[in-house]
Amino acid sequence: MLNTSLTNTDGTRRMIGPATSLHVLPGDKIDMDVWVKYQSTCGTNETSINTFLFAALTSAYGLSATGETTQAYQAFNSAIGATSLIDQTPCDVPKAFLNYIYFDSDFENSQFGFVQECSSAENTFERLTLQKDIDAEGYIY
Repeated sequence: MLNTSLTNTDGTRRMIGPATSLHVLPGDKIDMDVWVKYQSTCGTNETSINTFLFAALTSAYGLSATGETTQAYQAFNSAIGATSLIDQTPCDVPKAFLNYIYFDSDFENSQFGFVQECSSAENTFERLTLQKDIDAEGYIY
């Protein structure tokens, strides 16, 4: 999927992404990595992160509370709304993440993982990596 953008409360645009989804089968091993660079996070309200993440994911995948995508939409809402996926403490740790959310084939039993950029040095790139071994058919985002 391509990047998606969100409108902040102050009217500015925020880029989220890229995003992709995969149908996975038992025995699959998903290797994820991304290079990140981030400069500042202080002064940003962390309580809105789950709201931004939910909006970005549902927008990126065209999910809606009604119609054919209702089940996936509700699964994302349950997974992201039930848990704080991102703990932003202290404020000098960048809000740059590599995330995944896994659902079984019925969009239940969600599992998630993330790794946060740990470098707060300006103009420094960092490689974030995650692995997920799949034990049941489902979907990973």
